[in-house]
Amino acid sequence: NRALTDDILYGIGSVSKIYTTAAVMQLAEAGRLSLDASVTRYLKNFKMADPRYKQITVRMLLNHSSGLMGSHFESAMLFGDDDSVAVDSLLEQLSTQRLKADPGAYSVYCNDGFTLAELVVEAVTGMEFMDYVRTRILKPAGLENTFAPGDTFDTGRLAKTYRGADTRALPQDCLNLVGTGGIYATASDLAAFGGALIGTKLLRQSSLNAMAAPEYDRGIWPDTDAPDALRYGLGWDAVEWLPFSQSGIQALVKGGDTLRYHAGLVVIPEYHMAAAVLSSGGASTYNEMTAAQMLAAALKARGVVLDESLPLLPEAAPAAMPAELTENAGYYGSTAAQYRVDVTDDGTLTMRVLTMPSVPAQAFTYCDDGTFRDTTGQAALRFVK
Repeated sequence: NRALTDDILYGIGSVSKIYTTAAVMQLAEAGRLSLDASVTRYLKNFKMADPRYKQITVRMLLNHSSGLMGSHFESAMLFGDDDSVAVDSLLEQLSTQRLKADPGAYSVYCNDGFTLAELVVEAVTGMEFMDYVRTRILKPAGLENTFAPGDTFDTGRLAKTYRGADTRALPQDCLNLVGTGGIYATASDLAAFGGALIGTKLLRQSSLNAMAAPEYDRGIWPDTDAPDALRYGLGWDAVEWLPFSQSGIQALVKGGDTLRYHAGLVVIPEYHMAAAVLSSGGASTYNEMTAAQMLAAALKARGVVLDESLPLLPEAAPAAMPAELTENAGYYGSTAAQYRVDVTDDGTLTMRVLTMPSVPAQAFTYCDDGTFRDTTGQAALRFVK
């Protein structure tokens, strides 16, 4: 029963990873760490039950290519509890784990990498992570409405969240892995942080360029004319994003979700623009798309009209499928879903989302460029070993 004004705070979830990335890049600029040095140089207690862990570099933490299993969230996503035990227990948890891939082989979203990066910042500086963020990022950028769960601030400023139709507000939504997803901010403070990553207020241009480089292209993914769904930079979820990329404009994008909060940040360096959308419902993808539409309208007001036509894949025609591809039928997993894939001799691939049974099965047809295409010409799958 109150208006949601710009004084209201929201959890920004994984957009917090950009603050962590900025902190790491500042330390790299100062010569206090190297992006391509092993994490073990800075975290002496970091050990795993897989000798390949010694090959994990700081860069791999920021571009999701470390090979770590993914997300250690024990006691991390809580209501009304800002306990930091989740960060404290990560190294113990990792000590018994193996890697799912060679470090640097490919990028798959990995929360644990950013919690390790948070620990690297603390180890190198001797400061608590948020103390460093406040001193070296928030204060220089003039951000006075950005906090972490353990900070002292008026928690009544947080947007209320609810469960279903229950009219009782839930306790404070705490994501206690701050460097991974725990920061709160107002929409203006988050947008201003995005703006600070356009000029050189926080980082040198060389560091900003490094964050915006196509890190996702370092891995095993095959060369192809088709756009890749994985477009990680350092920290950023995507460094190429529709509809801007169709018009030759780079957009940097990061989304974030907590138990009840959702966030999207989109930055367009060329035009010195940034937009942030925060909500206490929905999903970060909606926030990102809303921010994109805001920026598209702002560009149009400047006389820059984007090509917003639906993109099509490079031309390909149905073809006879190599028989051995049927061996790839089975179960697959992504960050948020599990899939059942069937491949038949006639070149039809059928994919079902097991975690979302209400989603209809999707059918794809084998084509002469080695992809399986849907009927719209907008989606293609390829098997990569």
